[in-house]
Amino acid sequence: MNCEVYEAGKLRDCVLQAVQQDIAVSGFVFEQQETLLEAERLELKQCLLKQAAIRESKLARPDWSEVVLEDCDLSGAVLRDGSLYKVTLRRCKLVGTDLSGTFLREVTLEDCVCRYANLSFGQWRDVIMQGCDFSQASMDGVKHKHWTITDCNLRQANLSQTALQKIDFSTSEIGGIVLQGEELRGAVVSEWQAPELLRFLGVSIKET
Repeated sequence: MNCEVYEAGKLRDCVLQAVQQDIAVSGFVFEQQETLLEAERLELKQCLLKQAAIRESKLARPDWSEVVLEDCDLSGAVLRDGSLYKVTLRRCKLVGTDLSGTFLREVTLEDCVCRYANLSFGQWRDVIMQGCDFSQASMDGVKHKHWTITDCNLRQANLSQTALQKIDFSTSEIGGIVLQGEELRGAVVSEWQAPELLRFLGVSIKET
């Protein structure tokens, strides 16, 4: 994304105007801004957010497309029941962020901290998660197609009722992962991960 074609703006002012006029926030760069936002169905198009902090913001049912967020803090924000299309998040904090019921399509998360995040009951298509911390996150009841996860921390994450067929966990940490058991059918794991998953089959390993 070429920043030169975007107009620098104040995030809060742009959002307020968009809400009042029922229009999209489109074509802006928001850099090094901290604000608390409250808006439903906020539409962001072709925007770049850098080092922006919108912690605890209430943004239910967002509609974001072609948006890039870099080094942003969305911890505790509510973004549930929305749609993210062609959205990239790099080195962002989403600690406790609520993205439940959200439709993700062509979304990439790189090196993000998503501890305790709620991504339950989402619908994902062409989603890439790389180098992220999803420890104790909720990812249960997700329907997905073409989901790739590499080098992530999934310790104590809840993936119950999320089918994991053809999902490769071999480069990720999965200790204490929460499952019901049947979700594992067809999943790909490494040799050192296999003993961790045997407990879901009621099998114990006896040391000799």
